[in-house]
Amino acid sequence: MDPHRADWIWSVNVNVERSTDGGKTWQTTPIESTGVHVDHHAIEFDPTERNHILLGNDGGLYESYDEGATWRFFANLPITQFYRVSVDNDSPFYNVCGGTQDNFSFCGPSRNMSRLGVRTSDWFIVNGGDGFQSRNDPDDPNIVYASSQNGGIVRLDRRSGASRSIRPQGTQGFGGGGGDDEMPGAAGAAGAAGAGAPGAAGAGAPGAAGAAGAVGAGAPGAAAAAPAGQAPQGAQGGGRQGGRGGQGRGSADRVNWDAPYIISPHSPRRLYWATNYVYRTDDRGDSWTRISPDLSRNLNRDELPIMGKLWPADSIARNTSTTPLSNVVSIDESPLLEGLLYIGTDDGLIQVTEDGGKNWRKIEQFPAVPQWTYVTDVFASPREVDTVFATLNNWQRGDYRPYVVKSTDRGRTWTNISSDLPPKHDVWSIIQDHVNGNLLFAGTEFGVFTSVDGGQHWIQLKGGMPPAQVRDMTVQKRENDLVLATFGRGFYVLDDYSALRDITPATLSEDARLFPLRDAVLFNLLALAPAGSAGLSPLSGLWRAENPPFGAVFTYHVRQELPADAKLVLTISDDAGRPVRRLDIDKGAGLRRVAWNLRMDPPAPPAPGSPEAAAAAGRGGQGGRGGFGGGRGGNQGALVQPGRYKATLGRVVGDIVTPIGAPQSFGVVQLPQ
Repeated sequence: MDPHRADWIWSVNVNVERSTDGGKTWQTTPIESTGVHVDHHAIEFDPTERNHILLGNDGGLYESYDEGATWRFFANLPITQFYRVSVDNDSPFYNVCGGTQDNFSFCGPSRNMSRLGVRTSDWFIVNGGDGFQSRNDPDDPNIVYASSQNGGIVRLDRRSGASRSIRPQGTQGFGGGGGDDEMPGAAGAAGAAGAGAPGAAGAGAPGAAGAAGAVGAGAPGAAAAAPAGQAPQGAQGGGRQGGRGGQGRGSADRVNWDAPYIISPHSPRRLYWATNYVYRTDDRGDSWTRISPDLSRNLNRDELPIMGKLWPADSIARNTSTTPLSNVVSIDESPLLEGLLYIGTDDGLIQVTEDGGKNWRKIEQFPAVPQWTYVTDVFASPREVDTVFATLNNWQRGDYRPYVVKSTDRGRTWTNISSDLPPKHDVWSIIQDHVNGNLLFAGTEFGVFTSVDGGQHWIQLKGGMPPAQVRDMTVQKRENDLVLATFGRGFYVLDDYSALRDITPATLSEDARLFPLRDAVLFNLLALAPAGSAGLSPLSGLWRAENPPFGAVFTYHVRQELPADAKLVLTISDDAGRPVRRLDIDKGAGLRRVAWNLRMDPPAPPAPGSPEAAAAAGRGGQGGRGGFGGGRGGNQGALVQPGRYKATLGRVVGDIVTPIGAPQSFGVVQLPQ
């Protein structure tokens, strides 16, 4: 209801509609013609100013001061809804990519060399439509795969900006759903922009700041999945829509709104892409071969009760704005054995092939998991060839309990490892560390959890992260970074989680423990202006994510706080054993981090009355320009040289330093500039 005009009613829908006669007649407003995003959710009027309106929709938050004639967009809100996340191996810093709800797919740097941090302008669009899964060629960071709704997959070459559809021919017969988000052309492969296109922040800037059984018999006919010598299919993505495919019971492809695909860990040119069937390409999507039968239950959604009843065909909006039923929604291949594939379906099945798709084995029951539960993730172990993890989510039936299961015999038997995950933390994603098999991460409805004992116990990782649905996760193995896609708060990165590999009851019982760390990178910070300068900061309406701390970042644990007369210090020595820096660090109990800025101890102050002291006094007041010149003000030591260094914890009482625990060695690596 309009608070200023009694007969005016506003309706938020795909477009904003308005009635000026109490609802007798309605008109579509011209708001969207001004460039405002469609698919609206909320509208709010200033009670004291009729022309002042706030509008929230799939694109973000808008504000008008002239009753909707013109609008301001808020680009400084890190509220992007990411469905999926991927990372590349670009150097010196990798990129994070992902697809957003109705706001395209983006990539951007995990960090950079700028004092300003990672800004909205550092991100670039790789595909249009509703963005979903992105994938990155592990050998060539310029090759990016991205997808839009209903399986519209493209391959982008960042060097040329050229993007082409690589969807398997004849697979567009999803035959269901439609509705609000099914815009003309939306399911096709939208053109991709190769560089930071204007409006790349349209989703509310992606915040990539640094700071988640019984076995059924073999599926009938599984051995006949892909006839030997079947001709590959073209890649131009045409094909007719397949009748009632979205309802199940047919032979047409049923493509999920968020169709899954992966790059094989055994060949960067090989991809697997799934509808209710699985397809394989060995030429980056130029041609495809189907390698499976229908892997779903092939249910007919018209025969399933909704709210306790079957609804007639003429029910208003029946099956509108819903994805087709009975399709593959998760897929993975073992990095240890080529051709060992796992898929999960939206109707509660996991299927396994050990021979690249010639034969499939069906699993339909899991311990303490309701049947038919949506398989949100399957994860083949990078540590043990026979081990696989899966997460299942029964939210569609009002069941928000967490379900995480594990098999150590390629899916023949399963163990439920949900253990003490909290109620209402239904689970979306699972990862096993590639070094320590007992270290797990689970992305839930409200955060990310870790287990250091193989799932016997879980603890939530917070570190300032707000409650958010962790929809997807990945690990950048070179950097040991855990990268999260949240549905509503952008991307999050847990930098160098390698310390978690060494957390055990034994290490936590030590007085203090310094954990292993990755090498530190040495470079000159760029950008001459500080972050508060006009036009470069959130004060100007732009989003900026802080870079990780410059230098070496140490993780340590203190069992209990040191006595009042003791200090805890971190001593860094060079490869010859010469101390170069000693830092006083927090001595309180708990797991902590501290950064060393790669500078030596500052020089000792000159003796009072000496010529050096007089000269220093004469230069007083000339410092303090560190914000502009890279920290030139103040008394600080020189940067260390590249090389190997060693860090040791120590207890200081008086003038006596007593080392605590084993030292940790690390490198300082110079980046070319």
